[in-house]
Amino acid sequence: MAIDWGDAERGIQTAVAADAQEFIDALRRSNPHWWEDESCPWVFRGHAQADWPLLPSAWRPGNPIIENATLEATRRFEAVAPNQELKWMWGNFVSGAAEFGPNDQELSKRLSIATTTEYLPLWEFTARCDALGMPVPLMGGPGPDPDQDPDWLADAQIPLVGDELLRFSDLPNALALAQHHGLPTRLLDWTSDPIASAFFAVEALNEPEAEHDLVVWALHKRRARDTTTEGITFPNGLDGAGPVTPRIAVFRPLSRDNPYLAAQSGLFTTIAASGVYYLKHNGERPSLETFVHNANPAQPVLRRLLLSHEHAPDLINILQRERVSRSALMPTMDNVAADVLRKWRQFKLVDP
Repeated sequence: MAIDWGDAERGIQTAVAADAQEFIDALRRSNPHWWEDESCPWVFRGHAQADWPLLPSAWRPGNPIIENATLEATRRFEAVAPNQELKWMWGNFVSGAAEFGPNDQELSKRLSIATTTEYLPLWEFTARCDALGMPVPLMGGPGPDPDQDPDWLADAQIPLVGDELLRFSDLPNALALAQHHGLPTRLLDWTSDPIASAFFAVEALNEPEAEHDLVVWALHKRRARDTTTEGITFPNGLDGAGPVTPRIAVFRPLSRDNPYLAAQSGLFTTIAASGVYYLKHNGERPSLETFVHNANPAQPVLRRLLLSHEHAPDLINILQRERVSRSALMPTMDNVAADVLRKWRQFKLVDP
């Protein structure tokens, strides 16, 4: 029986699988509901809990790395006390300053601190890797030298531009590498392999919880690219540029510097012009589903497929039979050991 996706609600469709086999069958990449002509535009991400938001680690409240880095970024901002203007840049062309509302000054400060916060663990990661002779995908070196510039801030005089990490062609590659090694970033991991996303959904589930669901999210790449929220027109802007609108950015770095990408068929999303969204929404960093909901696109951009936790043991058995594991997706001896330990630690797969 085919899965019923139902009608989209503000760009999001939901379906519920009756059991683990229906869940896996619905996810198979060969299933026609993922294809348009000869193209499969959908990518996938699994969560152990259906109510977990599609929010990147750097934007989740309570992350201790981000909390500590925020303290340092705040110290730097107060030491420098930069004069800030809400301008935009297209290449070398700089606009006039825009006005968003009465809280512009406070939000500009908070945005610069938040952006610098995200950079600080990244720069330390790339600097340490480089010092040990490990390659990092940055063209201009491993980042600012803290001995020379102890109060470095992320373009704090133009905070909207400072927050636009995608304006650098090499920075997304460095962020992706850091993300795969556990650092908090503004990126969300996705995979073009839907069965891999099912594994990630169930991997950390030690005990099923009554009346809870796990979920695999699916994102339509082409429609995501065209999904935008309200933007702003900058004074004296570039001719013909129009308003700057926050949008979903989907990208895949080269796997040369990040071998896990190939094993996982991985790619990433983030929000472009996220600083504009931040100023327009009183300092909010949106989850992806919130962003899509606010954009209210005409066609489905997100799908979510739910499976009750009670079927998790059957799902694990199916995935084991198909040899889908952490070590297959990220092949190291540590992950082989982790798979073995997880097998013997996880809740009972079959009753005696």
